[in-house]
Formats: sequence, structure tokens, C-alpha cells
Amino acid sequence: MERLLFSNYIYSDVIPVVFPKRLPHAFIYAMNMTKEHVKEYGITERLCLQEGFARRIFQTQTRTLYAYDTYQFNDYAKYESSIFSEPDKAAYRKEILTTSI
Repeated sequence: MERLLFSNYIYSDVIPVVFPKRLPHAFIYAMNMTKEHVKEYGITERLCLQEGFARRIFQTQTRTLYAYDTYQFNDYAKYESSIFSEPDKAAYRKEILTTSI
């Protein structure tokens, strides 16, 4: 990300970027956190800073997709992960897949 964005940015008010054209782009965040945790810890506010910079460089609107509460393991019994509820993750996954289709 840093090499892509900063190599196309000029420290000038007259010519702010040198990227050759407008470029549609998107950010996809797949995270183990729940939607509530993302809100509680201010994650979206932190991520929007890089999205804003990409918007400036690519000169187009940023599209963003958040995938919350994702699976980390195929079998949660094999790992110490007591802060996660595998049944809750399974229920959330089923709900999302059912409503997304």
C-alpha cells in the first residue's frame, strides 16, 4: 500500500498526484472482530484515513467492504481461542450467507 500510494503523491498544492488516470478501487477488510468490537475500538475511523488518501491519489470514490467475525480456524477445538465463540461465529456466518444470496 505504502509503495503504491506514496510513489504517486507529490508534495504540491498545484499538482498533488501523478497517477496517470482515475482508478476505481476498493478496500476489503476481513476481520475476526465483531461489528460491535469494530465500533467500540474505532477501527473504521482509523481505516478511513488510508481510504481517504487512496481517494486522493486515484481520484475516484473508494468502495469499502467489511467482513466481520470471520473464521480463523477450521477446528476451534485445536486452538486456545476461548475469547471466541465458535457456535456464535457459525450462526453469524449462516445468517450472512443466507441473507446475502
